[in-house]
Amino acid sequence: MSTDRLVGVDQFVGFLKSHEKILFTTHMTPDGDGLGSELALMRHLRSTGKDVRILNCSGVPADLRFLTRTGEVTTFQKGKHEELIAEADAIVAFDLGGAGRLGRMEGPVRSSGAAKALLDHHIFDNDLFDLLYVDTHASSSAELTHRVLLALGARLTLDLAEPLYVGLVQDTGSFNYNSTSPLTHRLAAEYMEAGVNPYRIWKKLHCQKPFDRVRLMGLNISRIQLTHGAKIASLQVSLDFLKEHGGEVRDAFEVVNHFLSIRGVEIGCLALQIGSERTKFSLRSAGRHDVHAIAREYGGGGHRFAAGFTVDGRASSEVYEEVMERLGRLVAPDEDVEETQPTRS
Repeated sequence: MSTDRLVGVDQFVGFLKSHEKILFTTHMTPDGDGLGSELALMRHLRSTGKDVRILNCSGVPADLRFLTRTGEVTTFQKGKHEELIAEADAIVAFDLGGAGRLGRMEGPVRSSGAAKALLDHHIFDNDLFDLLYVDTHASSSAELTHRVLLALGARLTLDLAEPLYVGLVQDTGSFNYNSTSPLTHRLAAEYMEAGVNPYRIWKKLHCQKPFDRVRLMGLNISRIQLTHGAKIASLQVSLDFLKEHGGEVRDAFEVVNHFLSIRGVEIGCLALQIGSERTKFSLRSAGRHDVHAIAREYGGGGHRFAAGFTVDGRASSEVYEEVMERLGRLVAPDEDVEETQPTRS
């Protein structure tokens, strides 16, 4: 990652203070970290009189809608919302992991004359943003957003604490990944002291799935393939398969979190078709192998042990075979290396 545009929290805060009409966004199919971060910072800045709007490429997932209020998040529609992007003085992206994850918004954002900043904890090559507040050692973008709010003098109310807590929980695997630190737990305690109810959050995130979505998960788990001496767990999910079983692309992604629960598996690979010639690859490592290096070769990003990329213009099966060959070389017998715990994007 290029470091020539990296800044600290004070410079990032200065950027926010120097602009009045600011547009926030995050990656396609937003998770709790990206959405929670932009919600918390938007709410505080609006309370100070700033004109801040959230415009995301994808709608808010059903299990995260409890975080939002009416009108807080707009979903981008081509031919309708380009003007919102063009009118902004500044654009701030959260938890992005790569410009390509802006989806349909990437073109309009690139064309915009607005100053552009990024708040993130992922590794990626920047060719879009003027200013980067990036810390790859942070547990989450929520943790970085917390630093920004402190520097702005914000009072930690429940309206800010709840979305930040969700971001923290989701990006640390409920405090299980190696990105979890004593600070992570201290932040969680602060959010609880501000009124966050962990049981309520757990119910909202994990106990509201429609039966069809749970059924699809079971079907996908049953189709996981073990190869290379059962060291690699992989799955291909096509649009035809999703259509046949009444599923959506976002419903299929959850299976990626089950690969490493299989004894002996060192790497997991999900090839999820999201267009006729568009495939999203999600890679997970149990801590022995750096999968980010492969993702980066395809223009993706993430972390050493949790990374992803999207390939356009090529058949899914062709790219899948290519990636599996690369992963197979990683798990081939080699010298022992120290194991670390997994993380995720």
